Amino acid sequence: NFVATLCTVSKYMKHRMWNYGVNPLVIPNGIPARHLNPIDPEAVNRLRAIARRNDPRRMFLFKIGRFDPDKRWIMAIEAVARLKESGYPVTLFVRGGIEPHGTDVFRHAYYRGLTIQDVVAQRPNVEQCMDAIEHAGQADIYNMRFFLPEEFVRMTYAAADATLANSGHEPFGLVALEVMAAKGIAFTGSTGEDYAVSFENAIVTETDDPDEIVGYLLHLRRHPEEQERIRTSGHYTAEQFLWDQVIENLVSKLEFLARKQGIVLESHAPTTRAAEAAKG
Repeated sequence: NFVATLCTVSKYMKHRMWNYGVNPLVIPNGIPARHLNPIDPEAVNRLRAIARRNDPRRMFLFKIGRFDPDKRWIMAIEAVARLKESGYPVTLFVRGGIEPHGTDVFRHAYYRGLTIQDVVAQRPNVEQCMDAIEHAGQADIYNMRFFLPEEFVRMTYAAADATLANSGHEPFGLVALEVMAAKGIAFTGSTGEDYAVSFENAIVTETDDPDEIVGYLLHLRRHPEEQERIRTSGHYTAEQFLWDQVIENLVSKLEFLARKQGIVLESHAPTTRAAEAAKG
């Protein structure tokens, strides 16, 4: 039997739930329309300059999420360490949670010779976020131990060379979609995000090998035209996953399930897409 839920699940999770005798209804993720709002290019350039510390060779990466092994934090840290060892300096902005795995993550970073700066602030605005990072001093990893305003997160997505959403297990895959909406470049895992097409609108990692991240980042550095194409294509993809479109998708699926169960539906106004199709 189909089971409709009120939360979104990826096809990856759908397959996992088959093992429990449940065949869930897959509902695409959605983002609010405000996530497509333009981001101030001057602020983006300033943030890049702060992250690169006047070194144009320095890569700028971002990773945000719970400190959970499924998020493959160690893979990301190891990739940064290998880039540094290969002569490619990196700045990694980190925003994790309070989970115990965070200790393992920073222990590994320290063991691999990466320098870490904790950045603290009290409910800062965007300008104060940038000031706090700028005054934190030189480091490979900036551990932002404060609430990040949505506007600052979107700005970081746009400014970074890549956001590492390289999870090994991802029920929702929402971060990558938010990155695309900000015209950023998302690195995802192979976790069933239907909207992510590698080297078209994102980079999809196939393994848990840090060298895969390293290789893709160096490829993008050699081909800046691909970076711009991915950013543009990703933004177009995000436009197709606003909540209005997702709700229309859900209504259509629920109508199908209702017909299968012999439920008589009341007539209602056609959805936006159906109405547009009727107009020709």
